Amino acid sequence: MTHFAVIENAWLEPPQQLPEAVYNCELCAEAVCAGDPYIELDGLIICADCLDGLTARELAVEVLNNKIITAG
Repeated sequence: MTHFAVIENAWLEPPQQLPEAVYNCELCAEAVCAGDPYIELDGLIICADCLDGLTARELAVEVLNNKIITAG
């Protein structure tokens, strides 16, 4: 393919649209775009990547604002 044909094909392609950010994750501050999975807990938006990485303890303490209490 000639250099001119490469330029012409690139010019004829429609521009790539970036996904529109709808929310920002409260934990990592990354954009949650249209079509991305997320969870909302008491008004906090958490992306699926952060949710997958949280342990039950981290979820209870950081997201749900519960406190770890020592018995006795």
